Amino acid sequence: MKTSISHSPAPLVSVVIPAFNAEKFIDQTLDSIFEQELQDFEVVVVDDGSTDATAERVQSRPEPNVFYVATTHSGGPATPRNVGIRKARGKYISLFDSDDVMLPGKLSLSLGLLEENPQCGLVFTDFHVVDEEGRVVRSNFLAPYTTLHSIPYQPLTGKARLLEASLAFKGLVFSNFIGTSGVVARKSALQNTGGFCEDVMNADDKLMWLRIAREHDIIFVPETFHLYRHTEDGITSRNVSEKTQGLATVLEKVEKWPLEDRYRKEIRRQKMALWFEDGKSHFDRYDLGTARKSFVRSISYACNRQSIKFLLLSFLGESIIVRLRKIKNTIEGLYKGNEGA
Repeated sequence: MKTSISHSPAPLVSVVIPAFNAEKFIDQTLDSIFEQELQDFEVVVVDDGSTDATAERVQSRPEPNVFYVATTHSGGPATPRNVGIRKARGKYISLFDSDDVMLPGKLSLSLGLLEENPQCGLVFTDFHVVDEEGRVVRSNFLAPYTTLHSIPYQPLTGKARLLEASLAFKGLVFSNFIGTSGVVARKSALQNTGGFCEDVMNADDKLMWLRIAREHDIIFVPETFHLYRHTEDGITSRNVSEKTQGLATVLEKVEKWPLEDRYRKEIRRQKMALWFEDGKSHFDRYDLGTARKSFVRSISYACNRQSIKFLLLSFLGESIIVRLRKIKNTIEGLYKGNEGA
């Protein structure tokens, strides 16, 4: 097992995996990568300060092209991804999470498309969501993303679609439809953006895709090529407040770019909705002071009835809110009972 990058000829692609306390699934993840038909790759696992047996699991792998890199805990995937990209020797980077499963053909298809379309910065694919036992809980995750599917495209080999840069950028402003483990990108495209933004703890991926789409066309393959495992303790898991702050920071950064008015309007709408959801999550836990601050922030971006309603309710106090909820639940129960009669 090697902990420093080899001096052997550079591979075509480097699979970069940020890992934190990943001992439970990391072997399954690595096994799925080594089952790929294309074998001209290296795997760079960047351990973000794990306290479990992640290091032992990775360092015990028999494959000579798996490299383990230890870092201090950063609390998010951006820093270890950047470390992995800097260490990687491949022309292309496959970004992958430490508990996901790569399905057959992912690397060969993605690299073929990038080789055939040098103007494109990345390829991304659809995926299934699975639980901790590997059961599919949501298939073809991107199928309902109307923003993605409404983007005009140029058909490529098979089902692949080329999305022109300006159109991809527009779509990404409205909706982040790119799953990180679905991405294979040119290393140059990732590096020319300055890397993943390390001063946000969430949504650094959305910012990266927007940066790439400012300069490059991208390719979408509407087929499933990985299983995204939903867990509560992975490196990409965050609570509502962390996610809110991360996405809000990203939106503020994007808002500073030269943008058309329609994009600025959409960003303000997203910030309004974002802070309402944050306020509602605190309201539901009876953290009413924090909830009020979030509702006020929501209203500051756009006056909306929902935020005003819950802002006013928050001044009633926990005991009255509890009683109102009980009354509401009773009325709804009676209504449903009458409907079934």
